[in-house]
Formats: sequence, structure tokens, C-alpha cells
Amino acid sequence: MNNFFFHADDFGRSPNISKIIYSCIKKKVISSISIIVSEKIYGLKYLRKTNVRKRLHLNLTDFSEKQSKKNFIYNLSFLYLLLMPFLPNFKINKKKVENEIVRQIKLYKKYLKKDKVFLDGHQHVHMIPWIFNLIFNLRKKNKIVNIRIPNEVFLINLFDLLRLSILKNIFKCLIIKIFIYISKSKIKKINYEYNFFGLIYSGLQNKKLLKKVILLNKKNNSHKKLEILLHPGYANLSEKKLFKKDFFQYYISKDRIKEFDMTNSLINKKTL
Repeated sequence: MNNFFFHADDFGRSPNISKIIYSCIKKKVISSISIIVSEKIYGLKYLRKTNVRKRLHLNLTDFSEKQSKKNFIYNLSFLYLLLMPFLPNFKINKKKVENEIVRQIKLYKKYLKKDKVFLDGHQHVHMIPWIFNLIFNLRKKNKIVNIRIPNEVFLINLFDLLRLSILKNIFKCLIIKIFIYISKSKIKKINYEYNFFGLIYSGLQNKKLLKKVILLNKKNNSHKKLEILLHPGYANLSEKKLFKKDFFQYYISKDRIKEFDMTNSLINKKTL
């Protein structure tokens, strides 16, 4: 039995992203997905054809240009959300963010016909301490039964330290480890039963590194399975209106297509 599984984020963000992820599900590579419900669940028809494990992918940063202008407070950068407690009108904005979290939970339950929620966050925004605290306090009333804790297994190929994108992700990984430390008393009450890998190489995963982290998990004789986060879904040019400019460039990047190709090469997990 494998001591790992592949999880895909961003299902539901656009028709093509959902279609691509579904193709990986059909090939039995992806066995778990996180679903964005913030505007519309694109690819809902695919969800009805699969029994993979499903989670809510809380989105507070990545809406279309049109929705961005309409609901500014729900569409801020990770950095802005992090600094929000130190900015004016925090009490008011905090309540708005809480309402948005509850709205997305309700939509997820409605469209997925689920009563309980396993939650994680787009760009890991759910780990920002004040947002994590909101989610923690909402969990009983909204039946949030689990929350992803992305406590990254720190592993890196040395030559990748020359890549700016990797360095940025290492910094984010360290920030999230600080968040985990801040919220450790609450995290002890969360039932996230996996080891995690996929933050530092988010959108940049490669087979060589996957082999290393899987072997490391086995070597440590961990009783926990390893959740390996992948981002195989990518947008196409006709979907530009669904994204803000920066996010669109990210979703159509060559790195996303490379990760899809790499994911497709994992059909036989025994080769890892």
C-alpha cells in the first residue's frame, strides 16, 4: 500500500482547469481535490462522475476582475490580509471576511451535497493567524471537521536555490511555519492526519524530488500518509475574463503545463 497520495488544488476555478484535473482523476493519479466555490464552480458536471475525496478550497485572493471591483475586501493579496489587523477598520473588515468564509462553506455544502467540510486555503490564506482563528471558531457551527496544516517536509534540490520562484516559496514556507507555531494550541485540536509536501515547489513539482520526499517519509517510518500537493490544472486563453491579470499569467504559464505533463507521467505510482 502506498504511504502517499496526490492531491490537486484549484478544481472549479475555470472550465479548463477543472477539465484537466478531471483527466488526472480518470487516470487514477489524483485521488483528492480541493474545490474553489467563490464565484462559480466550473466543471461541476465532472464532480458528479467521480468519488475522489473532496475539500473546500477557501478563496480570499483570486477572483475575476469584475468580482474584484465589486467585493474588494474578499480579493486582497496574501500580504494585505496578513497586515490587516494593523490597518484601519479591522473590526469591520474582519466581520466581512468571516461572512465570506461562511458564504463559501454554504455554497460548498449546497453544490456538493455535503453536510461536513474539510477545508484548506487558496495560497494557504487559511493559515494566516487571525483567519485561522476565525475558521477555528466557526468549525463546530459549520461542521468543519478537518483543516489542512501545511507543515512542509523541508526538502530541496540545491541547484533550485538559484531560482527566484523557489526562494519566494521557501520564504512563504518559513512564514507559514511561524503561523503554525502561533496557532499550535488550536492545531492540536485539528484532526489533520497527514504529512504534507507541496508548498516550496508549488506549481514546480518534479519527479526527482517526489521520489526523494516519498522515500524520506518511508525512511522515517511515519504512521501518517504523505499528502503531495500538485497543481496540474491550467487555464486557456479564452478564459482570460475569469481572472485578474497576474493570476491569469500564472494559470497559463509553462510551469503549470509542465506540472500537468509531470502529473500524467505518474500513472504508475510504483515507478516512484
